[in-house]
Parts: sequence; structure tokens; C-alpha cells
Amino acid sequence: MENNAVDIISGLNGKGINSPTYVTPGITNGYALKLMRNSNQYIYIPTFKSFAYTSFTVEMWIYPTTLSSNTYYGLFNQYQSLTIDYNLYVFLYNGNLTLGFYADDVLSVTALSTNTWYHIALVYDYPSRIQIIYINGVQDISRSLAGPYLGTSGSLHIGLYYDGTSYNRFDGYIDQVSLTMEAKSAHDILNDATLASWHSFDCEITYDSGPNKLQGKAVDVTLAPGKENQGLNFSLSSSYYQISGYVLLGIGNSSFSMSLWVQRTSTGGGTLVHYSTQTDRQGWCTVPIGFSSDGYIIANVHTPDTQITGPVLSINTWTHIATTYSQTHGLTLYVNGVSVGNTDAQNNDAPSAVVILTLGNSLGGGGCNSQAIAPGPFSGYLDEFRVYSRELSATEVYALTKDKTCIDGIMDGDETDIDCGGSCPVCGVYQMCKVDLDCATG
Repeated sequence: MENNAVDIISGLNGKGINSPTYVTPGITNGYALKLMRNSNQYIYIPTFKSFAYTSFTVEMWIYPTTLSSNTYYGLFNQYQSLTIDYNLYVFLYNGNLTLGFYADDVLSVTALSTNTWYHIALVYDYPSRIQIIYINGVQDISRSLAGPYLGTSGSLHIGLYYDGTSYNRFDGYIDQVSLTMEAKSAHDILNDATLASWHSFDCEITYDSGPNKLQGKAVDVTLAPGKENQGLNFSLSSSYYQISGYVLLGIGNSSFSMSLWVQRTSTGGGTLVHYSTQTDRQGWCTVPIGFSSDGYIIANVHTPDTQITGPVLSINTWTHIATTYSQTHGLTLYVNGVSVGNTDAQNNDAPSAVVILTLGNSLGGGGCNSQAIAPGPFSGYLDEFRVYSRELSATEVYALTKDKTCIDGIMDGDETDIDCGGSCPVCGVYQMCKVDLDCATG
């Protein structure tokens, strides 16, 4: 929804009806579609797309601004007739999501609220005849013996549900609408919903291999051999790598995780990750991961100010660093997949604004909250930087430290398909389990 309703993949281009507008930030700091129910706004897609006798997955980010009782709020629709299995729809009613084909529906257990971003995924698996609803990457409910959908005509609509009598429109923002003509796996959907960014540096230095395509900015940073293929070399006091567009990180007490490989070439302090609301590192800012003046790795959260101190990292050695946070479990720091400390349950302040992450430098942002971290230029190499909008489990963090090489043609033992979207049960002997989203190679 980058200021238009153009489909950049399959040509299902839409047309705004009654002049809907686009606002920023969307879920990725770009634009989101703004629909006003009272103005009868929605997106019309005239090109026919067949959903009959086939699997499909509809995904989108939504931000409802109104959810009145006993009112339908349409999200996605293809109407042929008011006959069982001839009206495909996704709508909200009393806050609950419905995926249905008319009189053949599944209703979510979870009710959504207004003024909150949600990732929703609606899946139909034709061979097994199962309808599934996911909310924020987690399966909410499934229903068997569903369908199949039988419609063979009808235009598509986003932000609208037609019940044969009335047109029921959405009120709020919609972003990142995608249609996949297969039943996506639970792992793929979890990544779509919660992998905020993944910069592997193996494709192009600024490229984000995650679903949101948050482009990085490299200044006085060069590509060099990394932990896995290529990484970044920070060799100058002016070196930094900056990524804008973290909307969910800017919400107080929201869960998150960060993961990266680090190889230091000098001792002492330095910034690994700087967190700010302005590109000059000023405004609201803090330093969540870095080194103390005597070289200890430190992670912290802001207000209440709490930190975890890990070990001194050896120079010229690759070390995996990860932090995870949830309001329930607090902040945890992992070194090489092993927890070295936890704060227990606590709040975490945030600016209620889009967050910018800067790697390897605080660039004059010394007035930001850094606690025992000695902010400043980092000297060394970084690789495989990931940000999640959820708290990774200890098992998931450990998996990020493991070799992806397949020894026997089956993913097992220390091998992991965490980067392959759960779709790599087998792989070539002695070959890397190739990432399905990396470099947009499919």
C-alpha cells in the first residue's frame, strides 16, 4: 500500500473507490491505506482470480479505528451469489474475525481491539479442507470439513464485505495485503507477522531479506567475510549502518528480540545497537546493546532502567549475541545461545513513534540512556542482524547459533531450518539449507 493499490507481484491492481487516502507511517514506516466507513471507501480489483477448488492464504496488517457492536467490517471479499460456498469473505464482527464461503465459516476466538496493529492470516487448505485463522502469527482457530469454495466469478474487494444485501466497509488502516495460492505453513506465517527485519548482507548491502523490506543505509561500512557468507566491516570512527521503519518497537512494553553475530577487533567500549526516533540519533534514544568501557557485553531496557552484564567477548572471534524481551519475562541476554542473565518481569518504555536502529555507532548520541554501556564506534565485524516483534524462546535463540549445513540430506541434530520458513525438511547433502526469502529468490 505504498500510496497506491498496485499489486507488485501478480498484477491484481486495485482502484480506490470514493477517494481513499494513504497515511504514513504504515506498519513499515511507508504508507498504509486509510479507509473511512462513513465515506464508503474501499479498494476494487476488477481482475478475476479463481479461488475455487484450491488452497490459498490471505494476509494483511490491519488497524481498526472503529469496531461498533453488531456491525460488520469487511476486509476481503469475492461475491458470486448468496449461496453456500459462493461468497468468499473475511470480516470483523464484534471484534472477531471470520473467514467464510457463506454458511461455511470459521470465527476467531480472539476479539480484536481498536487502535492496534494486527497481522492476520486466513488460510484454506483444500486437500485437507481446513480453514485456519492466525492472529499475529499464532493460530487462533481451525475448522475442518470446510468448503471447498465454488465461486467462478466476481471481482475482489479490500475493505469491503457484501452479504447480498448491504455493503459493509472497514474503518481504519490496512497495509501489506498479500495473496498466496497455497496454504502457507504456520512457520511462514509466524515469520511474516513477527520477523521485523533480517539483514544477512549476502544479497546486497542494504537489502532486508525479511517480509517488510526495511532497506538499510551503509556509511563508511564495507562488505567482508562474515559468519555466514558476507558480513559488515566497521573500521572507521564514522562507520555505521542504519535501518528505519520499526513501528512496533516504538510501542511501550511490546515484545521484541534482536540477534546478531559479532567479531570484535579491539577492546573497550562501543555501541552495537543504537535506538532512536531521529536519523541523527537524537530525539528519544537509548542504547540497548553495547560494551562497557572494560569490554563486557551489556543489554538494557529503559524506564525502569535495568541492565544485564555478560562476559567480556574475545577479540577476533565470532560470538552470537541475542536479546529477548516481554513484559511478562523481562529482558534476557544470550551469548552463543546460552542465557547469561534476566531481569524478571518488568516494563519497557518506548517513544510511541517509529524507531530507527543504528548498528556500530551512536554518532554523537552520547546523551542517550546507555547505563553502563560506553557508547561510541564499534570496531570489528557484524553479520546476520535480525529483529523480531516477539520474544523468541530459548530454543529459537539457540537454533540461530547453529550451522545450517546439511550432512545427510535431512534437517536434524544441530542443523536447523529456522531461516527456511519451516519449508526445508530435506536439503542437498553437504549444502547449506538455502534461505527461501533471502535475496528474494523464492
